[in-house]
Amino acid sequence: MNALVFNEYPIVINRALAKIIGLNESIVLQQLNYWIENNKKKGINFHDGHYWTYNSMKKWHEDAFDFWSLDTLKRAFKSLENKELIITGNYNKEARDRTKWYTINFEKLEGISQCISAKCTNGKVQNAPMHKGNLPQPLPETSTEINTEISKDIDIPVEQEQQSLLDEKNASRDKIPYDEIFNAFNSICVSLPKVIKRTSDRCTNLKARWKEYKSMKPFITVFKMVEESDFLSGRNNKWAGCNFDWLMRKNKFIQVLEGNYRNAQGLNNFKNRNNAVQCYSKLESEMQQRLLREKDDIEFDENLDNRSIMERIKNKAGDG
Repeated sequence: MNALVFNEYPIVINRALAKIIGLNESIVLQQLNYWIENNKKKGINFHDGHYWTYNSMKKWHEDAFDFWSLDTLKRAFKSLENKELIITGNYNKEARDRTKWYTINFEKLEGISQCISAKCTNGKVQNAPMHKGNLPQPLPETSTEINTEISKDIDIPVEQEQQSLLDEKNASRDKIPYDEIFNAFNSICVSLPKVIKRTSDRCTNLKARWKEYKSMKPFITVFKMVEESDFLSGRNNKWAGCNFDWLMRKNKFIQVLEGNYRNAQGLNNFKNRNNAVQCYSKLESEMQQRLLREKDDIEFDENLDNRSIMERIKNKAGDG
């Protein structure tokens, strides 16, 4: 089976509901219903007579709706609020926590269900109310793989279809090729630890770099420069701290891209820093030895710092 199509946990579309409230809105509503029902089974997040689910818009986007742009997702939630199909609340333990809680306005949804029943007499459209538990269950919260394929026989109004195509175009432009970048790093930077796990922090930093460049070319260039650098690759045994996460930091990525770690320049810089440390250590040692030899010859003041003492030593040497 092709990796792009699968038979587990797809996003489902209620065609009749999508015609009335919009395609994106119906997708979000189905997902919210799943998580609310899941919390109901667990007996958690029950307040004021309703079961709720909650998340920040950023987390909704990262965990469940990353096939859309963040703005598209915000519009879908806002549209559901304006249609009074979802109710928002705040039941966070900390007052400063502004994360929104969501539940479905089933009374409002019942009215839509009755409207669908009255108009759809051919029996082909599923029109059971969501709270009756007859609708297909959406994707679980813990999954990050979402099937965004929609059957071509869905009869969607022209305006909604145009908006859907526009959203699809935006999503394609903003979609981040995580796997392609991870694979490129593992293939090119053979001297460094391989990326194995797709963590939240790792994806956050990668997303920030992608938004800056929106092209694979800078990433490929940086990975090649890292592997060619004796310092970053660890071949000169001077440093072994370079890895994917270090490289995705904003200042590190641009430093490598600008050539600051090329062999000639990077190695020379390292040698210069090493020489500077050695020179400072030698100077400090000589100063301490001279202080020990000559402290009896100058007036001692415990409040003087080393610089003041050195000045007195210098003056005394001049007097001599």
